[in-house]
Amino acid sequence: MLDLRDQHGLARSLAGLSGPGGLLLVFVPFAFSPICSDEVGSLDELAPAVADDGVGVAVVSCDSTFVWRAQADARGWSLPLLSDFWPHGAVSGAYGVLDPARGAPRRSSYAIDPGGTVRWSLHHGVGRPRSVEQHREGVAALLASGSS
Repeated sequence: MLDLRDQHGLARSLAGLSGPGGLLLVFVPFAFSPICSDEVGSLDELAPAVADDGVGVAVVSCDSTFVWRAQADARGWSLPLLSDFWPHGAVSGAYGVLDPARGAPRRSSYAIDPGGTVRWSLHHGVGRPRSVEQHREGVAALLASGSS
C-alpha cells in the first residue's frame, strides 16, 4: 500500500527506504515552489549525514515522477523524491496530510522507527518553511527512541 515511484520511476516502499535507525519522511506541497525547493535542498544535504546514523530520508509530493526528475536533475539532488500522484494523494491521505482543496499534501514531517511507529512529527502551515534544524531534532528524537 505504501509503495511510491521515485524521480527515476522506480517503485519504492517506505519500509525499504527506512534505514536501521528509521526514516525521516517529509511531505511537501509542490516540487517547484520556492519554499519546497529550499526545504528539499536542505534535506538533500542532510541525508548523507543522517545515513551515517542509519536513518533514511525521503520526500513526498503529489507531483508526477517527471516533475521530480526535472527538479532533481536541475538541482543535483540525489535523495529519494517520491510521487504520490496516482492514486492521487493515497499516501498523503494515509498519513492524514492531504489537503483535498489544494490537491497536495500539507507541509508535514515524520520520524518513523524501523517498526513503523511515528516517534516525532512536525506540521507547518502554507508559506511557513521547516528548517533543517527542526529536521535534525526529528532525527535525534528517532535515534533516542532506538536507544531506550
